[in-house]
Amino acid sequence: MSKITAWSRNNKNNFNEDKSKVIIISRRKRKENKKINIYLNNKPLQQVSTMKYLRTVIDSKFKFSEHISYAAERSSKLIHSLPKSAKLTWGLHHEALQTIYKGTILPLLLYGAPVWAEAMRFEYNRLKSITVQRLMNIKIAKAFRTTSSEALCILARTTPIIIRTEEAAKQYFLRKGKVALTQSIDLEVELKNWPHPADVAAFIEVKEYDDKIIQIYTDGSKNEQGVGVGVAIFSGNEFVTKLKYMLDNRCSNNQAEQLAIDKALEALETTDIEENNPRTAAIITDSKISLDSIKNVNNHSYLIEEIWERLSKLERSNWTVAFAWVKAHTGILGNELADQLAKTAARVKDKTTSHSRIPLSTLFRELEEESKLKWQQNWEESPKAAATKTILSKHNRQTQIENTHNLRFHNYGVRTR
Repeated sequence: MSKITAWSRNNKNNFNEDKSKVIIISRRKRKENKKINIYLNNKPLQQVSTMKYLRTVIDSKFKFSEHISYAAERSSKLIHSLPKSAKLTWGLHHEALQTIYKGTILPLLLYGAPVWAEAMRFEYNRLKSITVQRLMNIKIAKAFRTTSSEALCILARTTPIIIRTEEAAKQYFLRKGKVALTQSIDLEVELKNWPHPADVAAFIEVKEYDDKIIQIYTDGSKNEQGVGVGVAIFSGNEFVTKLKYMLDNRCSNNQAEQLAIDKALEALETTDIEENNPRTAAIITDSKISLDSIKNVNNHSYLIEEIWERLSKLERSNWTVAFAWVKAHTGILGNELADQLAKTAARVKDKTTSHSRIPLSTLFRELEEESKLKWQQNWEESPKAAATKTILSKHNRQTQIENTHNLRFHNYGVRTR
């Protein structure tokens, strides 16, 4: 502490001893004197058993029970203020209440979930979150207080908070690449691998491209059969060659569109041009999203960085590459050909995949489906809500949504418990 104090003085900075606290973190079960005297600026610091750091309450044993209680208390106060505008037969509609729950209550309950999700293994912690969700579900479903928590989740169409907490933690670990998968995830390129701003090529977007020596039409396609990429290369008005590539079935259509542009630039690197002709080319696509993604300086996904790297390489080789957007299916020969090539590539089964990085959106959707299956299993195994089960056998069917609507809002006097 004396070294820290000396450092702060040398750097013309001061630590406030009144705002500084001391906490001992230990899971020892034996009883012992845990009082410790720590001084800052020659003044003793207050020793506490819990400390709030970045809105997360840390306790002396890292059990996070205090944080769950803190989040539940804050959420309950907000929910108890809703009766002023949401009563049984008047006030905020259930859809508005669901928006409030998803936008306000749920973020409070799930804040920092990857850190403390393991604490939900204990029943006393689970009950705190379940109680808060139950309060909100009663208002969303406009149900009796005696309705079981299991039935309320079905009626309000809100994923049980325990399952939702597990899903939030898994999403975080996927986003950070801390989950072992058989396939790689399409995460952002690390900062150390970003190109230097001085080395980044210029992005040129044009509306007319007839004056370009090389014209390359690109397209991507995703359907039930697979994901494919098509590239059609023209020199002037003469067709030169066509290229087809296949992606992993879990890849997205946006990835296919970006890979098509990447492969077009790759083909351009090996294109021979006569010495008396200028090295000009146009990449023509019907995907505005892809062009916006390339222009977005904050987008550092793998394919986008690959495209920028190829653009820089072509620029150093005296190529001038411009991008153009055309409307799909308007009779443009190159665009129609690229579309057919992409659809053909998607149907090929025995071809090697050119890109297999799975986007986070796909993994998140799979996590959501996994949560629904787990919710369905818990719903079927639960001994409660027998009357509700006779009406709603499954939580994810359209008939259930319609029945729920009728059950909740068309006859308040006979709502099921």
